[in-house]
Amino acid sequence: MRFGTERIVRDKIEMKSNGFIELCRKIKGAFRRRRKVPLFMLILTILERTGKTLSIEIRGFKKSGILQEKISKTGYLKARKKLNPQSLLELVKFHNRGLYDDGEMQDYKGYLVLSSDGSNLNIPTTEETLKKWGTSSRKGTNPQASIGLSVCTTA
Repeated sequence: MRFGTERIVRDKIEMKSNGFIELCRKIKGAFRRRRKVPLFMLILTILERTGKTLSIEIRGFKKSGILQEKISKTGYLKARKKLNPQSLLELVKFHNRGLYDDGEMQDYKGYLVLSSDGSNLNIPTTEETLKKWGTSSRKGTNPQASIGLSVCTTA
């Protein structure tokens, strides 16, 4: 199903799998107990950020039902700091493999017609993440670690 919900359902199942949860743990023992922001909801909030301030984003996630409980910015950032940024890349790879496995790729005169879009995600700012992923901040300001994501899909 090219535009169906099947692929998203598979992504959600993958996000709840033990292997993926283990990959997400940047800190040993993280995401084991039921917290205000479980791993699954944390990833959804990271993917659904729209560029507003974190306070407004958190309020919006609470209103929309993504977050079940009220959480402070500090609590949210502490939860996000436990997340291995590599897990988001692996989730994108899993999703893309599903796209090609469906076998529904259509062509035009033998060529694939694709569309592409990209976005930046802010990730926890630590020495490790700054070294590995770089910063999106201007010179002279506090660095904010971020990664770039892009998606290419059939038009």
